[in-house]
Amino acid sequence: LFFTLPYAWVVLFQDLWGYYSPRTFISNFGLSTDACAFVWQRILLRVDNIDPKYLLLVLHYLRCYNTFDVIHLRFGICDKTSRDWIKYMLQVLEVSLQTVHISWFSSLISFLYNFLTLDFLDEQIFSKPSFR
Repeated sequence: LFFTLPYAWVVLFQDLWGYYSPRTFISNFGLSTDACAFVWQRILLRVDNIDPKYLLLVLHYLRCYNTFDVIHLRFGICDKTSRDWIKYMLQVLEVSLQTVHISWFSSLISFLYNFLTLDFLDEQIFSKPSFR
């Protein structure tokens, strides 16, 4: 529940990037720390036992649309793991934000999830990625 507080996202960002500024946070994730805390509260209603850095991972992907090579270097995980977590977190975001009146955001997540799953049609839907 620590990450339901905006300051927790500042600490996590400092751990990943080495420094914090509100402008840099928003430019990398498209949301403020308050918005991240709100989204995290919505996620916890549906799913538990997820590392909050994976929310930042998917938000960074949606905002910057970097290649998986760049993303895995930034977050310290391999590119296949980052791809799996992004796919999973897109599903989690879609389910968690369905009742929030941001229909364009939900549509964008659905589109990106479908785009990412073209290569993964044989995988079980909504399965949590394994750690590598």
